[in-house]
Amino acid sequence: MTAGSDRAETAAPSPRDLVTGAEEAAWTDPVAALTLLEEAITPLMRRSEPATAARASYLRARLLSDQGHYDEALGAIRTARRDWLVAGNELEALRTDLGTGTVLIEVGDHQQAIDVSERLLESLDAAPGSDPTLRRTIVAGAHGNIGNAHTLMGNHRLSLQNYDVAANLFAALGRTEMQAQMDANGAIAMIKLGMAHRAVAQLRRAREVLLDLEHNLAAAKTLPDLAEAQLLLGQPFEANRTLVEAEAELEQLHAVPELARLQLVRAQALSEMGLRDDAHRQAHAAADTFRALNMLAEGGEAARLAGLMALELQDRETAASELSTAERLSNAANDKSSLARTWLLQGHLAAVNGRDQEARTLGERALSRFLTTEQGADTAEAHLYLAHHALDPDEAAEHLASASAIIDRLDLPLLGLRRDLVAAHLAAQRGDLTEAARILETAFAHQRSELVSAGGHELYLRASTGLSQIVDQLIHVLVRSGTDADTIRAWQFATRASRSLLTRLGSISAEARATTSAQGPDGPATEVWHKLSDLYDEYAAHESRREVLGGRIRDLQHRTIRHYLLQLQVPPNPDPAVAPVPEYPVLHFHVTGADVIAFVLRDGYADARILTGAAEECRDLVRQWRSECARMAAVTEHRDSPAESADVDALLRAFGEVLLEPLRDLLADLEGEALQVNPHRHLHAVPFEALPFDGATLGDTVALWFSPGRSAHGGDATAPDRRSPRVLAVPDDVAPEIGAEARAIADGAPGAAVHVGEAATADTLLSSDLRGGLLHLACHGEFHDPHPVFSRVRMADRWVTGAEMTGLDLTDSDVILSCCDLGRASDVHTEALGFTWSLFVAGARSVVACNWSVDDGSTALFMKSLHVHLGSGAGLAQAVDLARRDVRRAFPHPYHWAPFRYFCS
Repeated sequence: MTAGSDRAETAAPSPRDLVTGAEEAAWTDPVAALTLLEEAITPLMRRSEPATAARASYLRARLLSDQGHYDEALGAIRTARRDWLVAGNELEALRTDLGTGTVLIEVGDHQQAIDVSERLLESLDAAPGSDPTLRRTIVAGAHGNIGNAHTLMGNHRLSLQNYDVAANLFAALGRTEMQAQMDANGAIAMIKLGMAHRAVAQLRRAREVLLDLEHNLAAAKTLPDLAEAQLLLGQPFEANRTLVEAEAELEQLHAVPELARLQLVRAQALSEMGLRDDAHRQAHAAADTFRALNMLAEGGEAARLAGLMALELQDRETAASELSTAERLSNAANDKSSLARTWLLQGHLAAVNGRDQEARTLGERALSRFLTTEQGADTAEAHLYLAHHALDPDEAAEHLASASAIIDRLDLPLLGLRRDLVAAHLAAQRGDLTEAARILETAFAHQRSELVSAGGHELYLRASTGLSQIVDQLIHVLVRSGTDADTIRAWQFATRASRSLLTRLGSISAEARATTSAQGPDGPATEVWHKLSDLYDEYAAHESRREVLGGRIRDLQHRTIRHYLLQLQVPPNPDPAVAPVPEYPVLHFHVTGADVIAFVLRDGYADARILTGAAEECRDLVRQWRSECARMAAVTEHRDSPAESADVDALLRAFGEVLLEPLRDLLADLEGEALQVNPHRHLHAVPFEALPFDGATLGDTVALWFSPGRSAHGGDATAPDRRSPRVLAVPDDVAPEIGAEARAIADGAPGAAVHVGEAATADTLLSSDLRGGLLHLACHGEFHDPHPVFSRVRMADRWVTGAEMTGLDLTDSDVILSCCDLGRASDVHTEALGFTWSLFVAGARSVVACNWSVDDGSTALFMKSLHVHLGSGAGLAQAVDLARRDVRRAFPHPYHWAPFRYFCS
């Protein structure tokens, strides 16, 4: 081989070769394609190759647009147009208007994109050039752009017509990849029109074609739309799996706009899963990203979803702000359908605030807009809204019938559930409670049948969505009927709702739970727990980075929940037989809308009262009580105060007047008895122990114990327990009394296994044989409101979450938590999700826990007193009551003595 030939083999590729290579790599590796183009463009500027330079600039514009760099993309398009004109190719110069239209759509100038595309079609007739294939390609691309713009403006019938034209032209040209993209875009319009089944099938076919052609970016773009269609079909878990796959592909391809769209669909999925706080955060973050990218239509949709979640979280002020933003962005983007959806939500907000006429007016405006744009699912939603708010029964019936026709034609299960709820509401409104109950029980049976066939993941996702909506309304209807049989059935539904998930997970063997929890989503579970613990510590230490760290924490928690519940094999029967009405006294609350249903069960009989407006009143009182506890926690001199202030007295009286006074006759003559209390949602935070009752407090009058949701079974709640405890205590500068607490327990129980400080590790806790034992944890605790099962205790080396504790075998064990906040439960879920709940999943018989953040000194006194009484032969329930009284004598303010709560399964 000669030296000359060797030099030829190692010569650098020409600029034309680089551009060709970039064109080949654009679909599979857009980052590599951009690198090749950057390498080619500078030499092309020095040479007289305008056609090759135009190819390079136009491809660069497309790649930059895919990454969200829209201004640079428009600049590259202008350069490509100039170079094509220099090269004498007017037809290719006209073609660059397709790129301009695409970018205009991305930045929200939809009407301008339509105008550019229509002018392009008109200009083609007069344009010189004899390439019929290129002309048809331009026509197809223009119709595709017009379809995209109409989709984002809510004109979905028009968009489908244009997509069909484009797909047929591309098919005739043999451009299979472009035909698949038009089909995928058409599926988006189908989703908006409610044709979810057709959309899913069409998206899957398009994705398969694009993957076969190695058009990876276009294939990845189909996944968020597929997930949205799956949500419309009532498949939130399938949607989540699709989104996980989409995220991995889109991140690899650096597709920033598509990742923002994925954020929005994920927020929708979290909403359907009942994780409203996370859904609000995700939607708000997506809205910020869209605004930064100047994607106004998508930003409006994200802000609208954030407003919906704020509304469901009872945060009306935030909801009003988010919806106002959504209205402005949708108006600016000329997105008619998103604007109308925003009006519906603003109508809901107006109705909640008592502005009924405004609510109806907004609903009528939304329906008129949906009818104009032929929105299938949205039109049905608007009809249901107006049926619910109509003053005239005939008008309500007409709207309900119109909605039903659309729902049945399009097969929309989520809207089918809402239709049942509205139909039952209308039946109850006209006084036909029997028909209302029939509708709701039929809907309940249907939802439950789906639950039976679903795995544990579906059960978790629906824990606070479909079934709970039905149950809330059904309980209200049955109690209103007033018969003894219906009252008992209402209580049984309330009991079932509060314990379904706990009962199913608790029925799984400890070995199965341990095996499942040993593996995390990305490796051994211990790695996940250590990583989460490190993130929790970073979050606490770095206030300026909390937004970023919070996002990482939520992402890891989501993936862990998805993995854990996917692997867990939950028994198929979601609702074992409900126990008969107990002989012992029970006070059971159920929050439904603005009201509270209170059940009192005694001597085998059940009574119920509807406490109208009590849920809203108690929500405000709970906020005040939490503020008082926070104030007390911040005051160092409070131990010297002789008693609670007049404001606290008034606050406790207000709680009593709302929750106990209407039940006085039903709770008469209970003095000295043990009363089981089952709160619900935000009522878990009520300080029942301190509420005034019969001239004393409720805790003084009766022996209170709280249920995690399951009916009492096995063992005597008052039986003495003389087992030696296992104690893990982690004192520090903030809570130095923990060390003295551990020593006092050791002195009072010579056989106790005591681990203090560095010896109290997570491994010591998790590897101990705790079955049938008495476990005492004295350390810091944190309740995690967004995901209550990730509430946690701080051991010497790391945090241990409730989710991790579910893998233990705590069968017949008693657990004492000398930790802040771990007796708290979710304010929004139907079940009492939290750290204590997790211990009952693991099989615990009883738990003692604190219902708010507690003072170190009064806690140490309570725990020492508790173990003294246990050592004297008292059962755990009795010992809690006696220790609480001991603390009260030293610290009269209920902040100190009322948080300690006894839970029994």
